[in-house]
Amino acid sequence: MTEESRSANTNGHSDKKVIKWYRFHPSDTLFLRGSEPMVSSTSHETTQLFPPQLSVISGAVRTAVLAQRSISIARYERGDQIEDFIGKYGHKAPFNIIGPLLCNGSDYFVPAPYTWYVEEDKSEKREKHIVTVLESEALAPAIIDSLGLKSSSSLTGWVKQSSDIKTVGGSWVSLTEMLKGERTFREGETIFRSGEESTRVFSREERIGIAMDCNRNVKESQLYMARHIRLKPEFSIVWGVDRDCGLADQGVISLGGEQRFGHYKLIDPQFNLIESGSRHLALSSVEVTEKSAAALIASGRIVYRGGWDLAKQFHKDMRGYYPAGSVFSAPVDHCTILF
Repeated sequence: MTEESRSANTNGHSDKKVIKWYRFHPSDTLFLRGSEPMVSSTSHETTQLFPPQLSVISGAVRTAVLAQRSISIARYERGDQIEDFIGKYGHKAPFNIIGPLLCNGSDYFVPAPYTWYVEEDKSEKREKHIVTVLESEALAPAIIDSLGLKSSSSLTGWVKQSSDIKTVGGSWVSLTEMLKGERTFREGETIFRSGEESTRVFSREERIGIAMDCNRNVKESQLYMARHIRLKPEFSIVWGVDRDCGLADQGVISLGGEQRFGHYKLIDPQFNLIESGSRHLALSSVEVTEKSAAALIASGRIVYRGGWDLAKQFHKDMRGYYPAGSVFSAPVDHCTILF
């Protein structure tokens, strides 16, 4: 990828910023939990855990920069020159995270759009491992009027099919094939569907934890169970940063909960994003706001998340998010690309 192409942001507008791309290999599992309380003797499986939120990646990057420069949280809180790179303590980062994508060999994968569907063909004549997707199309106003359709939001699409269909949203599709206009994919090669156990990109593992009180003392006889994510060995996570944030070209970084870590490295990915189009694909979850709701074309179930505010030492407000793979008519966030 040339310097010129690297300076184009994901919404197709030149902003003269060079995006630095990093590839992250988890050393073990990842713990990307939602906002449910971890109560003893209770099983939790949060939905839409993956890919990680941009805020999670941003926080991991800022923490890694501090660690690499041996700057303590207390020193950072008092004020330090590192603020020029990662922002002030308790404030948003001055950089944007682009992505994330998945990498498998020389190919990159993105969340499949929720405007894509596949027919439930159970006939024996169906060629195995071949997935042909149908794309929703906007209904003409005359058709809407003739059918008497009404909706609280604009009716954005319709799918023509001969049998039952289901969305492939939540799956992973080859970025190269998608941008070429391909709509037929090979299971386990150019598309990885979440519902297909043999070809999905990660598995979930149950882990048992020890319950603790607010002072981190063990509560006797109280356990909880959580679920971790384990990426397939051939996959890694890729994200971009749209300005110099002070991060070393390679090193170790913790991502998510329980101090789960992995190795990262600066890379030069060979892909070119398109610069024109009317649909924007979310690579990560997008907060539900008036702006994003007005531009929404298709989405999966809204997920509500909070988190912990380190600066305030209190819980963040619960907010709703459209999942990765949601499609919009406008660039509502830095994590969207044209397709």
